[in-house]
Amino acid sequence: METPKLVLKKKSELSETTSDIKPEKVKFTRKSAVMDMTKSVILKDKKKNIVPVVDENFKIIPTPLINFSDFIPEKKEMFSLDSKYCQQAYDTICAMWNKDQKSRNFVKHLISAFVPYNNFARLFNISEGENTKCAILNHNVTGIREISEGLTKISMKKMFIDAHLITEEVPEGAEKRTKYNEDEIAEMDAIRKTVPIEIVEVRVGVMSDKSDKIIQVETNQALVMFATEMLLRCDELNFTIRKTRLQHAQSDVPKEKQLTKKEINQVVGRQTFGMDHKVDNKTFSKLLALKEELENVEK
Repeated sequence: METPKLVLKKKSELSETTSDIKPEKVKFTRKSAVMDMTKSVILKDKKKNIVPVVDENFKIIPTPLINFSDFIPEKKEMFSLDSKYCQQAYDTICAMWNKDQKSRNFVKHLISAFVPYNNFARLFNISEGENTKCAILNHNVTGIREISEGLTKISMKKMFIDAHLITEEVPEGAEKRTKYNEDEIAEMDAIRKTVPIEIVEVRVGVMSDKSDKIIQVETNQALVMFATEMLLRCDELNFTIRKTRLQHAQSDVPKEKQLTKKEINQVVGRQTFGMDHKVDNKTFSKLLALKEELENVEK
């Protein structure tokens, strides 16, 4: 009986499902029996042509499809959400969640830092030299003050041109202009080019005291939607959110009465994963004392 031969295909012979991979629909495949001892999963990234190795314990969790244009109306007001950026942020978050453990941990960090609404605040102004890139969309964001100043600059120029158009003298028998001429259009285009794109598109940034990252308001909305949709699908994310809630709940309690990180992990692990996660007597006693302390704070 002949031993089966391992046939290696050229890249051009691979099917579209493995060669034409979009970031949000990453395909994972096990290595052949030759590499079985490594028990790893490989990720093929078409754009960067990178093949990182991911531990076999890393679980791919299907993420729900969401179309933000279905419930976020077309952007008409200055500080309203832009469904286009919400969608881009959400798709990127989904791709990162199933890319590798490092990327997933980063998403969990952002959820812990920004999803509780009392954890973040909009940027009112940007300090010189400050990092202003959204951690997910990777483009510049800005503060409310910069947006107001930049858009005022554009609107003032438009106001002067409009005033000239309205008060312009018209020769007898000629019709009054209702549209801008080429010179006026060029003037407005020139003033727009002096204003950064993040101001023109009103990309408001938000920050959190729990993270050194900055994200766009649309990214924050995408994180909220992702966390909400994944809560019933993923114990790992449940653990992260419950841990964040417990940490926040004890923030007003004296430090000596607070649970340590290890003790929080024990309590939340038991709550999330069940009886397999043990809680020692010392931690349980501190948890009861914390409950009493929180009840006193509420009174």
